[in-house]
Amino acid sequence: MSQTIVIPNMYQTPAQQYQLQTGNPPPLIDAAQVEEHLVDFYEDVCTELSNFGDLEELHVCNNLGDHLMGNVYAKFYDEDGAADAQRALHGRFYAKRALICEFSPVTDFREARCRQFDQRECTRGGYCNFMHLYKIPHEVERKLFGNARRRKPNSPPARRGGGDGMAVIMNLMKGVLVIEDARDLLEGNANMILVVDIGPEKFRQVTGTRTDHPGTDHVNVALLQMFITPGNEKEKDLFLLLLQQW
Repeated sequence: MSQTIVIPNMYQTPAQQYQLQTGNPPPLIDAAQVEEHLVDFYEDVCTELSNFGDLEELHVCNNLGDHLMGNVYAKFYDEDGAADAQRALHGRFYAKRALICEFSPVTDFREARCRQFDQRECTRGGYCNFMHLYKIPHEVERKLFGNARRRKPNSPPARRGGGDGMAVIMNLMKGVLVIEDARDLLEGNANMILVVDIGPEKFRQVTGTRTDHPGTDHVNVALLQMFITPGNEKEKDLFLLLLQQW
């Protein structure tokens, strides 16, 4: 078993639905309508899956390859929740289609997702074999998951930094920026690690500082630790300035 279930090809975009129902090429669909359709889908699926256990993550694939197109991945906090959901959903009908619900070995979506796609740099397009995951508005994600996505139920709160501030470690080595968690940080909800791609020269330009980390003259590596004190607008403005550069 696994904490994660997958429902292959469950999600269909408005354009795909139109084409399947009419057999004709879809008309131009407004971007706001596409997002509303996706958000409605997320909310419906989250509501249903929450009946079986505490839901940790929900992801929908935006790939074009048959093995990933429209796949829905749901990760629960424990295997029991995933097992109950798999038994209940397998064979059920959704949008007039019978669902296939299976266990998935994927539990770390940071490794399974395409980082280049997240940065709008994937050269393989929709047929990439890494997951191209839809993004939903941050406020919708907060409403659906709250802080549960970042902390298991009954676990202690994230440990804060020195004094009354909140420690932020920016590890500029990996090439991924977790913007959603940065927003949580500004709202005072969590300590987060931000992983971004930036060279030492740009780091100095953005921050007005320098780093003595070995190798920064020729390797894209830099570390910045800063403290955002609640109510300190100057520190908050600096943090926002940093985010805008990436």
